[in-house]
Amino acid sequence: MKPLIYKNTVTKVNFSRPLHESQPRGYGYEIDTHFVHFYGAASGLWTISSGLTTTQGKSGTLADWLATTFGATEIATSMREAGETVAGVWRPGIFRYDDIRNALNTTDSDRHQALPAARPT
Repeated sequence: MKPLIYKNTVTKVNFSRPLHESQPRGYGYEIDTHFVHFYGAASGLWTISSGLTTTQGKSGTLADWLATTFGATEIATSMREAGETVAGVWRPGIFRYDDIRNALNTTDSDRHQALPAARPT
């Protein structure tokens, strides 16, 4: 099953503040025994905040859990599977240079040629 992407409208989990206000996007999927939810920002690239994650043992459907626990609205199905990567696209949580180089599947020459596109004009 592909992950669901949605808007959070409530916070019913134990975080210190109502996270749906500052992290209104959600990314949820299921594994064999649990549901998984990541909070995310709604501006710019809709980044996933990997440190703001919650899981719960499965009971019912993923869509019902997301609606009940996070007030999920505007639910859409992801185009990719959870954990699927795309060569050449940076992902959150990759910090070491060797890991970045391997994850992006590019050479030093490729990255140096791309630098002008990353600089402001």
